Amino acid sequence: MSSKIHLTRLMPNRGEVNIQKGSEVSPTQIIARSYKSAKFYILEAGKIPGIEIADLDKNLLVEVGAPLEEGTPLIRKSKGSDKERVFSSPVSGVLVEVFEGNLVIQRPQKLFELRAMVQGKVSKIIPQMGAEIQLTGSLVQAVWSSGRESQGPLFISTKNNVDNLSLEDIRSEMGRSIVVAGRLSSSQLLEVLENFQVRGLIVGSLPAALIPHAREVMFPVYVTDGFGDHPMNAHIFRVFLGGQGKDTSLLNGSWERGEQRSQIVVNVPESQNIKTVEAEWNLLKTGDIVRVIKSRNNLTGKVKAVHPEARRTISGGWMPGADIELENGESLSVPYSNIDVINGK
Repeated sequence: MSSKIHLTRLMPNRGEVNIQKGSEVSPTQIIARSYKSAKFYILEAGKIPGIEIADLDKNLLVEVGAPLEEGTPLIRKSKGSDKERVFSSPVSGVLVEVFEGNLVIQRPQKLFELRAMVQGKVSKIIPQMGAEIQLTGSLVQAVWSSGRESQGPLFISTKNNVDNLSLEDIRSEMGRSIVVAGRLSSSQLLEVLENFQVRGLIVGSLPAALIPHAREVMFPVYVTDGFGDHPMNAHIFRVFLGGQGKDTSLLNGSWERGEQRSQIVVNVPESQNIKTVEAEWNLLKTGDIVRVIKSRNNLTGKVKAVHPEARRTISGGWMPGADIELENGESLSVPYSNIDVINGK
């Protein structure tokens, strides 16, 4: 079942929080900004051929405090041909100090922008660091992630929590989605998923040898149960089944300074609810009059058969559901999440 979640979003260092308590936030909204600490580059001029430390002050082409771009003429050499008489800055930054033949260049600060990554309401401001966001949904903690964050609709790619993701499970409909599979054993499939532009992959397990490959692909990989060849926990898989098509966020725990694991959040509006698969098919009975949610024509019909086991949907994903006989005589196989019971028989 979905429930109230209080999610903490923090920056890696202090900065400015630009939202208020009680504000409604969207997944892509920037809620805080900070600058990562600047690094310093030490240039040892005495080790550069053609530069004499004794002549450094008079041959320096920029003043202390001057901004530098990579390639900016920096020092005039005492020796060398005309084309080699100038040494250029190897990095961008600001020249902050010259001492004992060393040039200290402060590298540019990098802007860090923290996004909400979920739909919800700000319940608490954490000064200079971030905020706590309240939302409705289901939360699963991952045991490992490849270190990135993402967000998109949930797509169930395997029939159950045991099955390995296979090439036959991958289809164009899963593009720009967060894909769920029982487990993963092939690095080749990571490349295929990358070509389909998926936004993330959730698996029960993967071999430890695939960790470097998982870190290299452009989408995040989250593991719910461990390394090796284990199925996904059955309860966790049922939670994902109930969230098929729902907006889902992958949140990297390392941004929380190691204080919590990476998290998977299936975001649900308060007016809706994620029901467990068992609760859905126990309530639905043959002969019930139902409405097909998300259909363009507001279709209604009668339940012909209930299927508690996962079946392939029109979109290509796996989802338990029911066969519905429409008023016009047509039959549809519909996932539980798209069925609304009007009245029983």
